[in-house]
Amino acid sequence: MNMKSDSAEVIYDTDGRVKVNSQEINTDEENNSNINQLFVPYGKTTFLTLSDGTKVWINAGSKILYPSVFEGKKREIYLTGEAYFDVAKHEKQPFIIKTNELDVRVLGTKLNITAYDNENEQTVVLVSGKVDVNSKNDKTSYNMVPNQLFSYDLRSKETDLKNVDVTGYISWVNGYLLLQSESLDKLLGRIDRHYNTSTNFNKEEFRKVTVSGKLDMRKDLDKILEYISTTTPITYRIDGREISVSLIK
Repeated sequence: MNMKSDSAEVIYDTDGRVKVNSQEINTDEENNSNINQLFVPYGKTTFLTLSDGTKVWINAGSKILYPSVFEGKKREIYLTGEAYFDVAKHEKQPFIIKTNELDVRVLGTKLNITAYDNENEQTVVLVSGKVDVNSKNDKTSYNMVPNQLFSYDLRSKETDLKNVDVTGYISWVNGYLLLQSESLDKLLGRIDRHYNTSTNFNKEEFRKVTVSGKLDMRKDLDKILEYISTTTPITYRIDGREISVSLIK
């Protein structure tokens, strides 16, 4: 399933029947198996309700694999990209979110996971409840409590668990970014996914520049870059979907 509108809503009922933007569709025409694949392109977001009642906000450039109906002793899905989960609690059927590096096991909780293929870090941010994060690299299980961030560096293979203000990590769900000394290269990557653009810049230079503040991602791209240019020493040029950004030296 490939989402075409800028913001879509996909809802599964307990029997696995699905509605997309309030319109019921016949999944048998697309997929004869119980496993569904939902891809959210750049420039779009999707809200998904799974058959168990779990709610998932899926960010741009993400892919999620999930069954129409959960069967067996566990509820298991696969994520590439970023998603915020409000997991329905079923004590006898734990919910497991898999990335290519992590297994996150929950019963009922709210959390955000970032695991993009083109980024060197995967993170889990816990808003409420408890989760166990298992790193496939070192086979270690990490127990998280609310207001904690777990991170895994794909290059160094190092893990970290620390206390954070979770607000900035989940603000994208409400249409804005609350930045807390975020590196400029990472921010421009988020902007590219949100606006479906391609930005040219010096990654080594921009990694050393940080940005703080609040960005309303419902505004036009030019307004976003204008705000950044008032808080950081950059110049920019927009040519369609191509953006060039340089540091003022």
